[in-house]
Amino acid sequence: LPGSFEAFRNWLGETPALPLAQGNSRRVLPRGIEAAEVMLLADMPTAEDIADDQAIGGAGWELTQRMLAAIGFDAEQAYVASLTCAHSPGTRLAGKDLEACAAVARRHVALAKPKRLLLLGDAPARALLGKPLTAARGHVHKIEGVRTVATFHPRQLLQRASDKALAWRDLLLLMEDEV
Repeated sequence: LPGSFEAFRNWLGETPALPLAQGNSRRVLPRGIEAAEVMLLADMPTAEDIADDQAIGGAGWELTQRMLAAIGFDAEQAYVASLTCAHSPGTRLAGKDLEACAAVARRHVALAKPKRLLLLGDAPARALLGKPLTAARGHVHKIEGVRTVATFHPRQLLQRASDKALAWRDLLLLMEDEV
């Protein structure tokens, strides 16, 4: 894997070795700056994300922006990426694919150097924390030395509004001062 932030971002867009990048699979590249206040790492991109050319698209992105604003950030202060930037319809992350995505994601976090990391959805929690979202939520973790919290993907929050209070607690946990 490339050793610099810029080389890594270029690699994500070009390499055929990207996990789940098959043939003509479409890619959504990360957005944001190195050393961002917060990095969001979302599940695999959906067709809606691809259509919007971003890791979180549509109504999910609108909710993400409101979530960021609630903890004092705007979208320009966030670095937004997917566990894998390849859209592979019908693919479920498991086994070796999940391990390969985890290795790429860890390198991504190390090179992006965010101040905080928010994992959005079950696949990022399983890949980087080795546990499902239900077990990972509500705790502070460290990924590549970065304060990390796992919570629901905004798409899930749009489908299950009852989870929004839990997500709010996760956001507060992410923002707590370290002791």
